[in-house]
Amino acid sequence: MRHPFISIGLSNGVNIKWLAEYCGTSVAITEKHYAKYIRDDVDKQLARTLGGKSEPLEVHSGKERGGNCGKV
Repeated sequence: MRHPFISIGLSNGVNIKWLAEYCGTSVAITEKHYAKYIRDDVDKQLARTLGGKSEPLEVHSGKERGGNCGKV
């Protein structure tokens, strides 16, 4: 029952660290044996990282805020 649990979990986007710990294994072993089930949801992960914002990131010169951004 462990194989279906892990493969279904990864297919549904379950956090791999939590899943590995729950099943008593490591992330490295889980990735090695179940890599094909890990979802490639780059857009969703990026949205999570940016707090749900979906607009493209802008590059600022730093002049707008008086900072050093863009100065090398």
